[in-house]
Amino acid sequence: MTTMLRFLLIFTLGTWVGAGLFVTIVVAQAAFRQLPTPDLAGAVVGYTLTRLHLMGLTAGIIFLLATAALGGSANLARPAAVLVVLMIALTAASEFGVTPRMASLREQMVAAHGSALEGSARGVRSLEDGFQSLRPVVQERQVGEVVRRAADGYRRRVA
Repeated sequence: MTTMLRFLLIFTLGTWVGAGLFVTIVVAQAAFRQLPTPDLAGAVVGYTLTRLHLMGLTAGIIFLLATAALGGSANLARPAAVLVVLMIALTAASEFGVTPRMASLREQMVAAHGSALEGSARGVRSLEDGFQSLRPVVQERQVGEVVRRAADGYRRRVA
Protein backbone atom coordinates (compact mmCIF):
# COMPACT_ATOMS: atom_id res chain seq x y z
CA MET A 1 0.00 0.00 0.00
CA THR A 2 2.84 2.37 0.80
CA THR A 3 4.37 1.75 -2.62
CA MET A 4 1.08 2.62 -4.32
CA LEU A 5 0.72 5.83 -2.32
CA ARG A 6 4.28 6.87 -3.14
CA PHE A 7 3.57 6.13 -6.80
CA LEU A 8 0.50 8.40 -6.59
CA LEU A 9 2.64 11.19 -5.12
CA ILE A 10 5.15 11.06 -7.95
CA PHE A 11 2.59 10.37 -10.68
CA THR A 12 0.20 13.19 -9.77
CA LEU A 13 2.90 15.77 -9.35
CA GLY A 14 4.80 14.63 -12.44
CA THR A 15 1.65 14.70 -14.54
CA TRP A 16 0.69 18.16 -13.30
CA VAL A 17 4.12 19.72 -13.78
CA GLY A 18 4.73 17.92 -17.08
CA ALA A 19 1.38 18.96 -18.53
CA GLY A 20 1.95 22.54 -17.42
CA LEU A 21 5.34 22.65 -19.09
CA PHE A 22 3.96 21.07 -22.28
CA VAL A 23 1.11 23.58 -22.52
CA THR A 24 3.49 26.49 -21.87
CA ILE A 25 6.36 25.40 -24.08
CA VAL A 26 4.53 23.66 -26.94
CA VAL A 27 0.79 24.30 -27.15
CA ALA A 28 0.63 28.05 -26.47
CA GLN A 29 3.60 28.92 -28.66
CA ALA A 30 2.42 26.69 -31.51
CA ALA A 31 -1.11 28.07 -31.36
CA PHE A 32 0.00 31.70 -31.60
CA ARG A 33 2.54 30.94 -34.33
CA GLN A 34 0.48 28.59 -36.51
CA LEU A 35 -3.14 29.70 -36.26
CA PRO A 36 -4.22 32.52 -38.57
CA THR A 37 -5.57 34.90 -35.92
CA PRO A 38 -4.80 35.66 -32.28
CA ASP A 39 -8.51 35.12 -31.55
CA LEU A 40 -8.31 31.47 -32.64
CA ALA A 41 -5.04 30.92 -30.82
CA GLY A 42 -6.49 32.45 -27.66
CA ALA A 43 -9.51 30.16 -27.88
CA VAL A 44 -7.29 27.07 -28.22
CA VAL A 45 -4.99 28.10 -25.38
CA GLY A 46 -7.93 29.10 -23.18
CA TYR A 47 -9.60 25.72 -23.69
CA THR A 48 -6.31 23.94 -22.97
CA LEU A 49 -5.58 25.99 -19.85
CA THR A 50 -9.04 25.29 -18.45
CA ARG A 51 -8.48 21.56 -18.83
CA LEU A 52 -4.96 21.87 -17.38
CA HIS A 53 -6.25 23.78 -14.36
CA LEU A 54 -8.98 21.23 -13.63
CA MET A 55 -6.50 18.37 -14.02
CA GLY A 56 -4.04 20.20 -11.76
CA LEU A 57 -6.62 20.77 -9.04
CA THR A 58 -7.54 17.08 -9.16
CA ALA A 59 -3.89 16.00 -9.09
CA GLY A 60 -3.16 18.32 -6.17
CA ILE A 61 -6.04 16.94 -4.12
CA ILE A 62 -4.97 13.35 -4.86
CA PHE A 63 -1.40 14.28 -3.86
CA LEU A 64 -2.59 15.70 -0.53
CA LEU A 65 -4.82 12.68 0.17
CA ALA A 66 -1.94 10.28 -0.56
CA THR A 67 0.40 12.38 1.60
CA ALA A 68 -2.07 12.26 4.50
CA ALA A 69 -2.57 8.52 4.02
CA LEU A 70 1.18 7.93 4.20
CA GLY A 71 1.80 9.71 7.46
CA GLY A 72 -1.32 11.33 8.82
CA SER A 73 -1.97 15.01 9.14
CA ALA A 74 1.63 15.62 10.27
CA ASN A 75 2.76 14.98 6.68
CA LEU A 76 0.54 17.82 5.49
CA ALA A 77 2.80 20.31 7.29
CA ARG A 78 5.88 19.20 5.36
CA PRO A 79 7.30 21.46 2.64
CA ALA A 80 6.10 19.26 -0.23
CA ALA A 81 2.49 19.35 0.93
CA VAL A 82 2.63 23.07 1.72
CA LEU A 83 3.97 23.79 -1.78
CA VAL A 84 1.22 21.67 -3.34
CA VAL A 85 -1.35 23.66 -1.36
CA LEU A 86 0.24 26.83 -2.75
CA MET A 87 0.11 25.38 -6.27
CA ILE A 88 -3.56 24.50 -5.79
CA ALA A 89 -4.29 28.04 -4.58
CA LEU A 90 -2.49 29.61 -7.55
CA THR A 91 -4.22 27.28 -9.99
CA ALA A 92 -7.63 28.02 -8.48
CA ALA A 93 -6.92 31.77 -8.58
CA SER A 94 -5.97 31.49 -12.23
CA GLU A 95 -8.96 29.36 -13.20
CA PHE A 96 -11.64 31.11 -11.17
CA GLY A 97 -10.21 34.66 -11.05
CA VAL A 98 -7.88 35.46 -13.94
CA THR A 99 -9.51 33.35 -16.66
CA PRO A 100 -13.05 34.80 -16.21
CA ARG A 101 -11.59 38.32 -16.14
CA MET A 102 -9.73 37.63 -19.38
CA ALA A 103 -12.91 36.30 -21.01
CA SER A 104 -14.77 39.41 -19.93
CA LEU A 105 -12.08 41.68 -21.38
CA ARG A 106 -12.09 39.69 -24.62
CA GLU A 107 -15.89 40.06 -24.94
CA GLN A 108 -15.64 43.81 -24.32
CA MET A 109 -12.96 44.15 -27.00
CA VAL A 110 -15.00 42.20 -29.54
CA ALA A 111 -18.14 44.21 -28.73
CA ALA A 112 -16.28 47.52 -29.09
CA HIS A 113 -14.18 46.71 -32.15
CA GLY A 114 -15.75 43.68 -33.82
CA SER A 115 -12.50 41.78 -33.31
CA ALA A 116 -9.84 41.68 -30.65
CA LEU A 117 -7.12 44.20 -31.39
CA GLU A 118 -3.58 42.82 -31.47
CA GLY A 119 -2.30 45.29 -28.88
CA SER A 120 -5.18 44.64 -26.50
CA ALA A 121 -4.89 40.90 -26.97
CA ARG A 122 -1.19 41.17 -26.15
CA GLY A 123 -2.13 43.01 -22.93
CA VAL A 124 -4.55 40.27 -21.93
CA ARG A 125 -1.92 37.61 -22.71
CA SER A 126 0.67 39.48 -20.61
CA LEU A 127 -1.73 39.37 -17.64
CA GLU A 128 -1.99 35.60 -18.00
CA ASP A 129 1.78 35.27 -18.64
CA GLY A 130 2.58 37.27 -15.52
CA PHE A 131 0.39 35.05 -13.38
CA GLN A 132 1.64 31.86 -15.01
CA SER A 133 5.27 32.92 -14.44
CA LEU A 134 4.78 32.25 -10.72
CA ARG A 135 3.92 28.60 -11.30
CA PRO A 136 7.32 27.30 -12.54
CA VAL A 137 9.03 28.63 -9.40
CA VAL A 138 6.65 26.71 -7.15
CA GLN A 139 6.70 23.65 -9.40
CA GLU A 140 10.52 23.54 -9.56
CA ARG A 141 10.77 23.56 -5.78
CA GLN A 142 8.09 20.88 -5.59
CA VAL A 143 9.83 18.59 -8.08
CA GLY A 144 13.06 18.94 -6.08
CA GLU A 145 11.22 17.94 -2.92
CA VAL A 146 9.69 14.87 -4.58
CA VAL A 147 13.07 13.78 -5.95
CA ARG A 148 14.62 14.23 -2.51
CA ARG A 149 11.83 12.21 -0.88
CA ALA A 150 12.13 9.44 -3.46
CA ALA A 151 15.91 9.27 -2.95
CA ASP A 152 15.46 9.13 0.83
CA GLY A 153 12.96 6.29 0.46
CA TYR A 154 15.33 4.41 -1.86
CA ARG A 155 18.25 4.84 0.55
CA ARG A 156 16.15 3.47 3.45
CA ARG A 157 15.17 0.41 1.43
CA VAL A 158 18.75 -0.24 0.31
CA ALA A 159 20.24 0.25 3.76
